[in-house]
Amino acid sequence: MPKGIIILEGFSTGNFALKNTNPSVGDPNKIEMLFTIDSIKNDFPDFEIIQLEEVEIELKEGLYHYGTGKVIRFVGTKKK
Repeated sequence: MPKGIIILEGFSTGNFALKNTNPSVGDPNKIEMLFTIDSIKNDFPDFEIIQLEEVEIELKEGLYHYGTGKVIRFVGTKKK
């Protein structure tokens, strides 16, 4: 769809270090299921970047997502 918008938030590879100090923060156990800024740029080359950042956030989503985590946030619009 032309000018479609994607909004994505997912655990970053930087979350591994935080998970080691607090296993309750959670994340997928497979590296290929985590994101980096470069992986987003490579996976969405036809999108204009509105927002792309790696940030620490406080998770309060029950027993398995609780504490400081690191995520990638991406908002982009399709160029064509």
